Amino acid sequence: MKKRVSARSPGRAASRTAASRPAVRDVSPSPSSDPLRPLVLFILALAALAYLGGIVWAGVATLVDPSREPELPAIVTYAITAVGGLLATHFGAVFGISQLSGGAPQALHRFWKWVSLPVRAEGVTTTLDWMQIAAAYLYVGSLLLAVVLWAVDGLSPLASRALINMTFTLVGVFAGIGAVALNVKK
Repeated sequence: MKKRVSARSPGRAASRTAASRPAVRDVSPSPSSDPLRPLVLFILALAALAYLGGIVWAGVATLVDPSREPELPAIVTYAITAVGGLLATHFGAVFGISQLSGGAPQALHRFWKWVSLPVRAEGVTTTLDWMQIAAAYLYVGSLLLAVVLWAVDGLSPLASRALINMTFTLVGVFAGIGAVALNVKK
């Protein structure tokens, strides 16, 4: 068995630094070449339709008979709750990430530039994807839709609980954005 001998001298190999090593190439697929992306978009579109459809269903059921609280099918309630929870969590993350710069919240004027705001954390720079931004807008729009549907019913206490809860959630969103705008720290 022959021993492999390196053409490099031992001193030369030891003197190589991390900066002089070849960079590791990222082999992850780009978003445009990801074969699962159309499936993910399709499933997200179905979830968004189920969510918005559930909100409209709750609003129509409230307006059809304003004398009593409507009973929604369980699947409609689950769609509103599950997708709404996902979007709420996502909205908080996207809004928080968009405001991140050295760990401190920025003024609200940065909020209007968040679509193209680069995110910097520990030397990594990234931008928010259009799908992430669309989901954040979908969430805020759905909360506004719930408020409008409940307002059309005259803010009745007999309205669908889903509409009432979503309206109170919007108040929480206003408080969170207000805290960031005022740079209130924990």
